[in-house]
This record gives sequence, structure tokens and C-alpha cells, in this order.
Amino acid sequence: MIDSSISLSDFSADPDKVLSGLCDHKQPTLLTRDGRGIAVVQDLDSFEADQEEKKFMCAVVQGLSDLEHGREYSLQEVKQKLRLS
Repeated sequence: MIDSSISLSDFSADPDKVLSGLCDHKQPTLLTRDGRGIAVVQDLDSFEADQEEKKFMCAVVQGLSDLEHGREYSLQEVKQKLRLS
């Protein structure tokens, strides 16, 4: 969720101030032009964490879908496929 916004011209005038605020508050900032959103700026750590969370959630949804459609293996079958037993 984006709680703050800044105009592109204000960002251009003092980008260091905006970027340091991103790192401090860990919240993305909406860049606007003529009052309309054009981009989102986010600190790298938060972006990477969001991407990892997104991948994890997609894997969970895929797993639930697989279970719902009968695409599952027993632990013994997995061990055999991985040659662990």
C-alpha cells in the first residue's frame, strides 16, 4: 500500500531527500505528474522482500491448486523420485 506521494518535479529537485526517506520508512512513494501517478519508488530491501513474498505466495497458491486437482505425491513417492530411499 502506498501512503505517500510526491510530484516528479519535487523528486527531481531533491532526490536524495526522497530516497533517504524511503530507506528510513520502508514505504513506497508514488511519483506523480500533473496530479496523476506515473511511477512508484521503493527502497531495494523492501522491494526484494516483496518479491520473495510474492514468489512464496504464488508457490502456496500453486500447491493448493495442485492438491485441489489431485496432483500430489506421497512422501514415499517423493523419496523414490529423489532417490532418497
